[in-house]
Amino acid sequence: MNKNIKRFLPILSNGVRSVITPLLSIGFSFVIVHYFSKQLWGEFVDILLMMLLVTIISNWGSKDFLIRAFSKNPREIIKNWQDLFLTRAPILALFIVYFLFNYPNSIRYWLIIWLISSFIFHSFSSVLIYNRDYTKALFFELISFSVLVSLLSVFKNEMSLPLLIQCYAIHYTIKAILFSLLYHRFLKFTEIKFNMVLLLQSGVFFLLGITGFLQSKIDVYVLKFHSDVITLGEYQIISGFLIFTQSIPTILILPYVKNIYRMSSKATISVKNLMSVVGLVINAITLLTIYFVLKTFFEIHLSFSQIIVSYFIGYPAYIYAIHVFNLFKKQKELIVLKSCILCATLNFILSVALLQLNYGITGLLFANAFAQVVCLFYYTQFKIDD
Repeated sequence: MNKNIKRFLPILSNGVRSVITPLLSIGFSFVIVHYFSKQLWGEFVDILLMMLLVTIISNWGSKDFLIRAFSKNPREIIKNWQDLFLTRAPILALFIVYFLFNYPNSIRYWLIIWLISSFIFHSFSSVLIYNRDYTKALFFELISFSVLVSLLSVFKNEMSLPLLIQCYAIHYTIKAILFSLLYHRFLKFTEIKFNMVLLLQSGVFFLLGITGFLQSKIDVYVLKFHSDVITLGEYQIISGFLIFTQSIPTILILPYVKNIYRMSSKATISVKNLMSVVGLVINAITLLTIYFVLKTFFEIHLSFSQIIVSYFIGYPAYIYAIHVFNLFKKQKELIVLKSCILCATLNFILSVALLQLNYGITGLLFANAFAQVVCLFYYTQFKIDD
């Protein structure tokens, strides 16, 4: 096989998987909105936002921490994975107890199944990325999503929030089982122990994960307390699309993260310059596609000003993504953490203020875009060097 094709295949396979995954989520929202109601989708989003936050906490930064650990010490991959998996288990147990005492019988056990399945599934993210098993991951996603849609079809005449949660939990369980079968050797534990040092070491990546999550989702959480569930559901759909535009640079880079950790500064700068130029076009095409999809399938109409503002939500990441990985390479995660905290705080303050001033969705989009531009200026202050 041609060397250039071999180099491109990881980008292609990861790109397809990374595009299909959010598209499946968007497809799921379309099915609920179109075949059931926006009311049901808004109620589900309320639960989904809680589960996303719980998942981020229970993951405890494992993905990024382990990818770097795997790159530095390939011989200890299974041991490092098992140690952190067992160390994070008590966090999972705490949330299980919380669900048992704080949710009604109709949903508590299915939320716990969802949580455990999500914990297992996301635990394998680092292994998936390091081994570049993107085609298998895509296949698993399609299988689990097919089951989800089939369940929705079976229960279409009696759908309710508890039943929807049950269907979604089953869909996650299937993903967890499939990945456990693929990486079964990682589950052959030779010892059970809790490593507090490892928890502290990965804690920086946890803080990065949760602040990064809040940076991208804080506007949705703010809106949750300022609107009805229908408006919340609609904005969650818009936000999901725009978060996808921000993730495209990482999708392009992720297959070569371990290469970037070993790359010279000159080569890293070349990659950054290429991303900056390519991003201008990709972001524009992506945003126009999103506009037509929202209009055609969800009956959500973005104004011209909202489209312009949305462009600045997605584009800055094409420039600063390389800076972030370069800082990880130098073990300067605290700089990235400060940026996430700063931008999440700005997004929160602006979102609250602009909602109070009745700027609605346009205000939320502006707050998000402003935070992204600030991130861009912040990261570019740190030069890429060896």
